[in-house]
Amino acid sequence: MITDLNKILVEWAYQTSDGKPNVKNKAQLIVLEKVLKNFGWPSNARAELLNTLMEQPSDKERLMKQVIKYKSKDGEDKEITVGGALKQGEEHPAYEKAKQITDTGDDKQQSKGLEPDDFERFSDKNKPDEKEKGDEEPKDKQKRIINGKDKTLKKVNTSDTETFSQGIEPDDDDYSNDLEIGEPPPKFEIPEELNKGKFPKKYAKLISRMMNSKRVGTKPEISTLISKGGAGAISAQAGEVLTMMATSMSDDEWESLQNSMLDHEKATIENNPDLKAPGKRVINKSWILAAGKSRKAIRDRIMKKYGEGVEISNTAWDTEEDVNAMGWDDYNGSKGFSTDMYVKVTTKDGEDIMDEVSLKKDVKINFLNSSTGKFREWDEDSVGSEIDAKEYSNKERDSLNKAIEEFGLDLPKPTSRKSAKAVWMAMVEKTDYDTKTGKMTTSNPPTKEEEWIQSHVKQIRDYTANATRAVVDNPKLKAGMLKDIRKEFPLKSVGEGEETMAIGDLSLDPDTMKELFGTSDFEKIKENLIVNEDVDPPALAYKAGLEGEMFNVASIVIRQDGVGYGGSSMKFEMQMDKEFANKLKDSHKKVYG
Repeated sequence: MITDLNKILVEWAYQTSDGKPNVKNKAQLIVLEKVLKNFGWPSNARAELLNTLMEQPSDKERLMKQVIKYKSKDGEDKEITVGGALKQGEEHPAYEKAKQITDTGDDKQQSKGLEPDDFERFSDKNKPDEKEKGDEEPKDKQKRIINGKDKTLKKVNTSDTETFSQGIEPDDDDYSNDLEIGEPPPKFEIPEELNKGKFPKKYAKLISRMMNSKRVGTKPEISTLISKGGAGAISAQAGEVLTMMATSMSDDEWESLQNSMLDHEKATIENNPDLKAPGKRVINKSWILAAGKSRKAIRDRIMKKYGEGVEISNTAWDTEEDVNAMGWDDYNGSKGFSTDMYVKVTTKDGEDIMDEVSLKKDVKINFLNSSTGKFREWDEDSVGSEIDAKEYSNKERDSLNKAIEEFGLDLPKPTSRKSAKAVWMAMVEKTDYDTKTGKMTTSNPPTKEEEWIQSHVKQIRDYTANATRAVVDNPKLKAGMLKDIRKEFPLKSVGEGEETMAIGDLSLDPDTMKELFGTSDFEKIKENLIVNEDVDPPALAYKAGLEGEMFNVASIVIRQDGVGYGGSSMKFEMQMDKEFANKLKDSHKKVYG
């Protein structure tokens, strides 16, 4: 039974939508009750504590209305409420004092006057009879709780379950695929002897069907090849399934399978020259080799983490049916945020542990593929500001209307993307502005048309520069950005030990994170993320302290989709930086050799 106040509050905050638990919010109290239950609290203890919390008055409003004194930039004595200072932002002279008050107040607010011994009091007087000293609960009865989620595995022979032993659906009689490559060479088939019950039998047939299929755009769809599958692009799905299977195999077994797949691919290309381009086949050489690299990263980490005598008992893809067959009862309530595959690990003591892995083919990770329209969602105060894409769109429209009037363009007003582009291109034709490079040679003195182009383009550049800076400098935007990128790069859940990442042949886990950042605490990492404007494009960078080493984590690209006429279509993209990839490689080497 966990009674540590900090652990309870941290987990409660993590599971609330805004990270700010409130005892006056009934929905959040339900979340707290679930946290306490997962931490081993009996029902009577949970009920008493919740009743006590609901009776506590809230200090938040009082804190926000509290008046504080400060000196203005001119040295004048002035007053402002705490809430007012916070709303003004970091540049206000009273901001730091207000922040200090609310930080202290928030601690009180979250605990509502309760101290750690109150949690002990509620738990102690309500917990079941004490066990005799030395009478520890057997390991197979202990719960494994991470982030408030029950990760405990039931004792079950996974290999004998129907899920792991049943064949594929649709079966060969009902299977139909218009994109099947056909012979020669003879169809690829995974040898039966490689399937020893460690992974669901159906996936051997799935990989065989994928090897025998050409790819046309997003087709074939996974539902053509198997009745129940995961999400994502077809080739990425193939990579996940292949990695999952490979991880369960011995070195000799994987080498045999890998070589047979590479040989088949070579024969396929020789007999079908039109399929030579890698993108024309569902599974190509790069995915086969990537599976082998990820397999090694996963197995090296597991062997080091769980120690001598550890065994990989089973592996599964990210489907509810597969995962529950490994010993979970509640797939949706237990799974990690971005897990792609699961490994059932059995220690030398006989303990079964679920190991969750997020898979990336290589270090070319797109952290984010979004738009600055998300700013309005992340921070309501951004609406109508200089970083609001809709506000920029209005400015752009005004500029285009001005061009129509000033230069007598016989064009309709820019009420659509098409009509806006027509005005923009008409102005471009009056200068030597290069739409590909964004460069223009100006006259001496510049013509009015050139001056208009300069002014119009400056608006775009000012917007992208301000937006880039804001995503890290503005706490709400920074939090929103980090929340959205966690699907591709789940630093928080990795740091807390809920899941790990296999990035090609590299492992991102708590140990490699400590080598990378000096800590695996996501909150500390988050505080040291800054924008490096000295590179092009600007980058999200990590700097440990004022004198600490800085390295770029991900490039930040904010650009207009249709420069000069795209209005609010502002793309927001982030991709792993080479500096981070090299740092991760060094960290992996230090940890795993």
